[in-house]
Amino acid sequence: MENSSKALKEHKGLRIQSVLAIGTRVGTIGIGFLLSLFLGRSLGTAGSGQFFKVFALITFLAILAKLGLDRTILRFASSYWAIEDWNKLKGLKQFATRTVAIWSGLGSLLVFLMAPQIAEFVLNDLSLTPLVQIGSLALVTLGLVQNGAEALKGIEQVQIGLFYSSGLVQSLFLAISAVAIWWLWPETSHPLELVMAAYSLAVILAALLVFNTWHHKTKAFLGKAKADQTEKGEWQKSAKAMFWSSIFQQAMNWVPVLVLGYLATDSDVGLFEMAKRAAQLTAFFLIATNSVLGPRISTLYSKGEIHAIGPICQKVTGLVVLLSMPVFLAYFFFPSALMSLFGNGFTEGRHLLVVLTIGQLVNVVMGPVGFILMMTGRERKMRNIIAMSFGILALVLVISTGSHGAYGAAWALTGSLVFQNIAAAWAVWREFQIITLPVVGSLKRKGI
Repeated sequence: MENSSKALKEHKGLRIQSVLAIGTRVGTIGIGFLLSLFLGRSLGTAGSGQFFKVFALITFLAILAKLGLDRTILRFASSYWAIEDWNKLKGLKQFATRTVAIWSGLGSLLVFLMAPQIAEFVLNDLSLTPLVQIGSLALVTLGLVQNGAEALKGIEQVQIGLFYSSGLVQSLFLAISAVAIWWLWPETSHPLELVMAAYSLAVILAALLVFNTWHHKTKAFLGKAKADQTEKGEWQKSAKAMFWSSIFQQAMNWVPVLVLGYLATDSDVGLFEMAKRAAQLTAFFLIATNSVLGPRISTLYSKGEIHAIGPICQKVTGLVVLLSMPVFLAYFFFPSALMSLFGNGFTEGRHLLVVLTIGQLVNVVMGPVGFILMMTGRERKMRNIIAMSFGILALVLVISTGSHGAYGAAWALTGSLVFQNIAAAWAVWREFQIITLPVVGSLKRKGI
């Protein structure tokens, strides 16, 4: 009876947190959509393509600088917080912050100094050199923003952490860009450089805000704690697997953009990236609930309550699928109308939007299978799955992009995402006999 009451309380708390997280994510989605509209209408298809090539580079390099410590913080911080081990929590945060700060600083300096070579040989456009130099300033603190956001999620500040990880930089970027356009746009002959400078400034300000929030939320617990890094070996082991997972995941996200930059036009890059960003919005319910489930899965696993993970994930996945269906239907039936919002010329990307949305549909239906693997010490299994998915992406990109351009890149990305989710779901079943699909899971429990 006591266990049943405890389970009901857990589920009720999870539902409340999920609803709050969804509300937060809806807000960040709105901000991201406004930002995409701004970039599309201000820069056009070609200008957007140039911006996103540099943006892709900076984002990918930030993943390198994080060394997988963002997911490691989420996994271990939630466990330390649950058992009130303030010394290890403080040691973990200090270790992650120092490591990421050093690598981010070195990476930023290297990118700034080698900007001409990067623009010519990586981006295939020497004129993007100033953009790369300005973007290198964002690299200094971008990894620290993400690390801080994941750490906040780990100490049960899910709504704040979710906003900081997905909406803070976008909000500041949009606000600073709007001010820059109002005061400087009519007089500047370098609109792309102005927008990139706004992005770099937004990232720096976001880092300051994240650090201030962490200090405010933890000073009562960590103020007198002594940093304990005796488990550094475990952190590094986890981070190593998480690092390669992040590398391959971000490569899947941005390599199609870089390949299109070589084999197609800037307009193709702009169309593909806007369609991809729009398609990714359909998974916002999943992203929101994953932010709640990640720490909860880690806590249950550390307590040995693996049996409780399946039912929780099934219920949340069912809710996400139900809420997401109207959004998916709108994307499938009205792609031209949606793409036209970004400005003239973007309606040509309507077919790209449909193809990319298929991949996101599979992602939502399968549920948090990747998070289950990463939060239960199976990081290396998830790394291997993502690596194979990237291999599929690279192979199809080589075959299809040269002849089919952005359309071929869209099918390559969708195919790799479908494989990744199905493979992760199979791995979760093999490891824990957990099924995240709500209908299938319910039938299994009833013995049907």
